[in-house]
Amino acid sequence: MSDSAWFAVVDPAGTLVSLGSVVASPLPAGLDAVQLSPADAAAIREGHASWDAETRCVVILPPPVPVFVTRWQFRRWLVDHAITPESVEAMIAATISDPLERARALVDWRDGPIVRRDHPLLVPMAAALGLTETAVDTAFREAAEYA
Repeated sequence: MSDSAWFAVVDPAGTLVSLGSVVASPLPAGLDAVQLSPADAAAIREGHASWDAETRCVVILPPPVPVFVTRWQFRRWLVDHAITPESVEAMIAATISDPLERARALVDWRDGPIVRRDHPLLVPMAAALGLTETAVDTAFREAAEYA
């Protein structure tokens, strides 16, 4: 990452037109150059940030949601957030009436080496535990940080 100046060239609506360390002089009519820090420019280039046309600011994006975490990471996150493995099993028993589906869910819960974000039971089970989809995304991001 260079310490030279970086600029966001924006149109009258504030939409990012270009990003670079060199700006045309003079700029075409209606365009404006906003100086950015080298760190902000790098974050935009690397996909960790974006330009917000409304606020005319760099907005740091949340990290992507992992596709999966290990069973240990997920269970550790649950326990750290006052959700016990026993409460998950009780919720499975109480909410899945079909015996075969309940047995499959328990096998997935007890024996699966990973927890996939796209598992079809994850969202309904999380909702039964009081977690929104946004909270589940946060759980996966935080659980992935456990080593």
